[in-house]
Amino acid sequence: GENEWFAILLILPFIGTSLGLLRHNWFPAKVFVGDTFCYFAGMTFAVIGIHSHFSKTLLMLFIPQIFNFLYSIPQLFKMMPCPRHRLPRIDPKSNLMVHSTFP
Repeated sequence: GENEWFAILLILPFIGTSLGLLRHNWFPAKVFVGDTFCYFAGMTFAVIGIHSHFSKTLLMLFIPQIFNFLYSIPQLFKMMPCPRHRLPRIDPKSNLMVHSTFP
């Protein structure tokens, strides 16, 4: 029906950009995906799921995010160290860079 055509028309540009990214990101990678493509992919799936009324499919795509949140709770509430890979610090004793954690 109409919902399926809507989903197809929205997913085709996504497939095209994903294939282009795959071509340039094959070994050796020339492109770093980063957050931009992840946001674009998530937004595409959310819009298609919501506007096409594919609630079961949308829920299925959301389940890994729920597991990720549950797995991250100890780090979010500082019950265990959470290394921040982008912010290394210098250890004054060894004068080497080490990963930083919360204080």
